Amino acid sequence: MRVNWLLRKSADTTLPFFRRVSRFQKAVGEFEIFGYQGTMNQLKIATGLGEREWTSERFDLAIKLIAVAYASWFEFQVEAAEHARRAKRLGKHVPIQRADLFATWRERYFDDETRSLWGITPKSGVTSMADFAMDQRSAMPFGDPKPYVP
Repeated sequence: MRVNWLLRKSADTTLPFFRRVSRFQKAVGEFEIFGYQGTMNQLKIATGLGEREWTSERFDLAIKLIAVAYASWFEFQVEAAEHARRAKRLGKHVPIQRADLFATWRERYFDDETRSLWGITPKSGVTSMADFAMDQRSAMPFGDPKPYVP
């Protein structure tokens, strides 16, 4: 549960702000929804940060966005594992790749309301979250997201 620990440290107002930001950046590095830089850029859009430095209020919103998304991802993994166990007991087990599982979660998580919270606006030619994620990473050498598996 390293991501949760890092997010708790990010929210700890007794720590110096630069340490909170550092912990947050590490949490985003562990849970890259759109690749590290793509996720950070989208958080800046979602919080209205732009090119300015983090403010406490906007930083807390960014923490909340990542924490809610991570909780959803964790719950999705638990449900997928239970589904796989049931299928295996019935002799219908089909292995699922983590990347496929993450892509499925991302498509379900980013409904219209969540897209709005994250400041994701539809672009021409971008019809799915996978397309959006690829668009976010297209100019970046970071590759596919590597979800943290507790």
